[in-house]
Amino acid sequence: MPEKSKEMVENKDLYRNEPYIKEEKISGIRGESSADFTLPDYMGDVKRLLKFSACAIPSSKYISGGEASFLGSVIYRVEYLDSEDKLTEASFSSEYELERPLPDNCIDAALLSDVQTVSVRLGGPRKMTCRASLLHNLFIASEGEVEHKGLVKDCEMLTKEVRVHGARYFSFGARELAEELGRLDGVSSDEVEIIKCECNPIVLSADAKGSLIEIKGEAHLFAVAAIGDEIVRMEKSVPYEQSIEIEEALPAGAALSACAYCTSSFANVNNENSADGGDCYAALVMSVSLECDARADFNSVGSVVADAFLPYCVCECEYDNFAYSELMLSSFDVKSFSAETSGREWGVDKLRDVIECEAKVGAVKCEFSGEELQIVSEIAFNVVARDGGG
Repeated sequence: MPEKSKEMVENKDLYRNEPYIKEEKISGIRGESSADFTLPDYMGDVKRLLKFSACAIPSSKYISGGEASFLGSVIYRVEYLDSEDKLTEASFSSEYELERPLPDNCIDAALLSDVQTVSVRLGGPRKMTCRASLLHNLFIASEGEVEHKGLVKDCEMLTKEVRVHGARYFSFGARELAEELGRLDGVSSDEVEIIKCECNPIVLSADAKGSLIEIKGEAHLFAVAAIGDEIVRMEKSVPYEQSIEIEEALPAGAALSACAYCTSSFANVNNENSADGGDCYAALVMSVSLECDARADFNSVGSVVADAFLPYCVCECEYDNFAYSELMLSSFDVKSFSAETSGREWGVDKLRDVIECEAKVGAVKCEFSGEELQIVSEIAFNVVARDGGG
């Protein structure tokens, strides 16, 4: 090798490509949360459990020193008949925590938690022990550069473009909503007792506009109240909008997704006078607190060296074996489903007064069929109603 060429190779000038952001998903992390709850004095003893459920709500995260710490709450809702056959709901919570080490080049992380199973055990007529098994999915966004050694300034290079799937995560604090669900004519607030209230928020769209992410959705509110022996169910869908500020604009073509959580719900009954000066009525007003999380998926575009050589010289260059995944498709759609059943299937002759209904999606999997992506899942419908006898 000529002396001049040898010096050029030994200089080992570094060729660096543009930095990229890459996302890594760590799935299948198991967790658990439990709570002991004693009914307050104003609630009746448990005669029979009707239904119980739980949901996981993230509350905070802290990233420092190569470690991430996530905190959240599991909200339990237990419906039961008390010793006087009165429909009652108890709501309480427990905390969960997850700590995980992060790579040195990590710039952000996010945690998605889901309740897999929940159990409620009675320790007596007034004491409950609840336990929830959790499944965590950890998302880590890291920044890196592709480095190739042994490339000199005058060498010829063959490069190729790469597209790397990356992501960024955002969140927004509490958003308060207050809405009148309905009016109860001919009664006063003292005659109305709130059995339960709940809010189920959904996200309909998420769009990036400059330095803002605009989220639009609906909050489905419902409450169950008792007026003597009569049970009244009220519901209403309330639109909401929320903006999340971002430090820098997202890359072109970024795909946005968002989730909304109800962190608290409260119902109150107020005495109101009608506008025409007639009889007063009882207005059921529900107040809720919402929080939103959003994520942006995008491709970081850069180039890597596939080959390089220096004319009239033998060069031994090193190229990183760069593995990556690319964001190919993102889609959002809203679908409606229904199911039918009869009281005879459950040994009931007559059903009346639907107290509550909900649907839970589970066992989701994606399958490719030709050029189409098919999403297959199970939907469990749960209905609480009164039969002809009670």
